[in-house]
Amino acid sequence: MPAIHELLDDNRQKIEALVKETENFKRARELNQKAADALDATCIALQKTTKAIEPLTENRVRQMTMIILAMTGLNFLMFLTTVIIVFLRH
Repeated sequence: MPAIHELLDDNRQKIEALVKETENFKRARELNQKAADALDATCIALQKTTKAIEPLTENRVRQMTMIILAMTGLNFLMFLTTVIIVFLRH
């Protein structure tokens, strides 16, 4: 039968190993939580960026549409003016 001191030493070594494993588990859990928090922050930032980009895109499309309509109107007026001038001369 092993002596009581050997059993105590064996138990102490197992307890120290268990404490180390527990600390490693805690660190891994904290690291995992930090990674999850970082991913959440990244998702929020991307959502905000997407919301900020969409209105600019819509405004640009509206502006380009207005410019194209204005150019078309001016071209039509120039065409009408040219046609009228040609008919009035003859």
